[in-house]
Amino acid sequence: MNIDMESVHDAASVRPDGKSVPVIRGFPGLGVVRQLRRNALQFFSETVKRYGDRVELRVLGRRILLITHPADVNDVLNAADFGRSPEVKNLRRVFGNGIYSSEGERWRMQRRALQPAFRLNHVMTSASMIVEHMTECVAKWRPGETLDVLQEMIGFTSDVICELIFGKEQSSDAKDIAKSVSVILETLRTEILYLELWQKLPFPRSRRWHQTIKSFHAAVSSMIAERRAGSPDGEDLLSILLKAKDENDWGMPDEYVHDEVITMFVTGQETSAVALSWAMALCALHTEVQEEAATEIAEVTNGREVRAEDYSRLKFLNAIVH
Repeated sequence: MNIDMESVHDAASVRPDGKSVPVIRGFPGLGVVRQLRRNALQFFSETVKRYGDRVELRVLGRRILLITHPADVNDVLNAADFGRSPEVKNLRRVFGNGIYSSEGERWRMQRRALQPAFRLNHVMTSASMIVEHMTECVAKWRPGETLDVLQEMIGFTSDVICELIFGKEQSSDAKDIAKSVSVILETLRTEILYLELWQKLPFPRSRRWHQTIKSFHAAVSSMIAERRAGSPDGEDLLSILLKAKDENDWGMPDEYVHDEVITMFVTGQETSAVALSWAMALCALHTEVQEEAATEIAEVTNGREVRAEDYSRLKFLNAIVH
């Protein structure tokens, strides 16, 4: 986990136990940007292995505290003092000010509005739908065929997110939104540290980025307007947001609904696809783990298809995913 040191003052200078924190300064002005662009995961792993679970990094003139100890991560995740990072704040112009990036009273209001989507009965209904989509996805695979697992999982999670947000009956805009998210995230990974500067440069990639962002927002707004003009009586996330009321019986403005829809796409589509891809890749490399998972599934289901209610009994499979 990276913490912007501007929000915690001089916490990196000295640990609570009185010991100093190692500092990696990198190149003057740039800091460790080159290492992060080359292979951030490898750089973080090697840094932690060499210097310990708290290390200060210099990145483009900023001080970043890299923490990896579970107790430190827990403190940050449960503290209200840190706020949103500059990277997240910079992304508001791209992804809006949904629950991922909002703070204070707006965040509290959005959380209350989203709560019905995460009640047990709704989650179980969603889980059954996810099983259906996965069954359809796997049915297309053939023995001996070589597949790009990540692309397969992006297609799967895209279908799931579209149905979760927009319901079974969707316009073509839903698929356009899902495609846009993949394009945006693909570019975002390498540019997040200096997104604001990069957006202003007249490169082909930045022009493509701007056009994708424009289409993305237009498609989401179109879906909201279409649903407003009809009847938001469904159980999908868009209907839940359009029906949400605060304590004064005021509904959510379209701007808020727009930002939440975008947030759900961005935080749910590719992150889930990557996690599933790694789980599958590691099971393929460790066949004994794959076999144990298959054995557990066979015992729990007694040969029938997996159902949503089986999830809690699939302890080993859950451990793999976690």
